[in-house]
Amino acid sequence: GFETVRSRLRYGLQKLRVCMERYLAALEPRA
Repeated sequence: GFETVRSRLRYGLQKLRVCMERYLAALEPRA
């Protein structure tokens, strides 16, 4: 149902956020 789609979307967004953070961290190496 709708709840399943909602949970999947939330999971996808969370995973995407993690990927973005790793990507930005790779672009800007912090001392």
